[in-house]
Order: sequence, then structure tokens, then C-alpha cells
Amino acid sequence: MYWAQELAAQTEDAELAATFATLAKALTENEQKIVAEFKAVQGQRRDIGGYYKADPAKTKAILRPEPDLQRRTGRRTRLSRPVLPNSRRR
Repeated sequence: MYWAQELAAQTEDAELAATFATLAKALTENEQKIVAEFKAVQGQRRDIGGYYKADPAKTKAILRPEPDLQRRTGRRTRLSRPVLPNSRRR
């Protein structure tokens, strides 16, 4: 949430700020729900399908337990351009 707020608030790249403004607002408005989703899964034993060769699907489900956060950030996990303020595509 804080990184999205900072990216939305920065003034060096208006396009980047606009991209993250909606996400920052949604995360801020749903902060309590997202935190509750994280807390609900803390300290529970989980089956990852093996010790040395874990099942990727089970592991992904365990490492991403917060559906509300995933729904809001899912399409923003792969940006089409660099995020760093001073970096530009050539």
C-alpha cells in the first residue's frame, strides 16, 4: 500500500502517478480487510506437497493467501515499463 501511495504521489512521472493512483486508493480503502486476510493464515501448518520438491500450485496458494489484495494488484504485477523514476525505455 505504501509503495503505491508513494508512486501515486511522486511528481517526476505523471503517467506513473496516474497508473498507481487508483491502486493506492483501493489499497488504502481496503487496508483493514487485507490485513485481516494476512492475519487469518498466520501460524497455520500448510501442506506444500513435499519438502524438497514442493507443488507449485499449493505453494502459490499459500504464499498468496490474501484474495482481496491479489484481485487489486494482479494486473499490475507486471508493468509494461520500468518503475524507477529516472529509467526510460530505449
